[in-house]
Amino acid sequence: MPPWAFVFMAFSNTQRSLVFIDGPNLYHKIKDLGLTPRYYSPVAIARKLVQDRPLVQIRYYRANVGENAPRRVRDAYQAMTNMLAADPAVAIVEGYLQRLPKQNPCAKELLQTLATLPDRLPQASYAVLYKLAKKHHDLIDYHEKGVDVQLAIDMVRYAVENTYDLAYLLSGDGDFSPAVETARTFGKRVFVASPDASKKLRDSADLSIRLHRDWFDDCQV
Repeated sequence: MPPWAFVFMAFSNTQRSLVFIDGPNLYHKIKDLGLTPRYYSPVAIARKLVQDRPLVQIRYYRANVGENAPRRVRDAYQAMTNMLAADPAVAIVEGYLQRLPKQNPCAKELLQTLATLPDRLPQASYAVLYKLAKKHHDLIDYHEKGVDVQLAIDMVRYAVENTYDLAYLLSGDGDFSPAVETARTFGKRVFVASPDASKKLRDSADLSIRLHRDWFDDCQV
């Protein structure tokens, strides 16, 4: 039994539990463990954490990718939607994807290098490299917006409304520390669970549960 389990068991099994899942953060933390996120169910992870405590809801926060997102992103989004929608205890809360242009640093460096070599490379080779650098110079990046703010607001709002006794926060993001601390001022317990939570977030919670790679073995789809 891991060391945190003894502390975990000390809390009453009658406490109403609400799970807040920072979808993007959980996705990347699982990926950092060398696992493939799409093979693991956020619902199974949440239910494993809650165990036999009364479950109020599992709230999954993510961005709405929209129809302009790349096909692979839309396919992954739909697969996750189907998985989450299969459990009536799940509520999906969506922010949005902001489409931002950015420069490819490799292409930029290649263009700068080519500018010093126009007379030292064969014309055909120079033209091919220049065309390649220009083609990949401008990229589109996608940033999730509104997800973290909405999760923090909900954690505090439901604490004020006395919707839960115990909150599970599936995230490692230290930006949630103020929300965690505020919820606790209303007498709520907050457990943070993540493969790698920031020290700031760990220190703000009642309990920090580190989810190692093998912890996810029975949470596969």
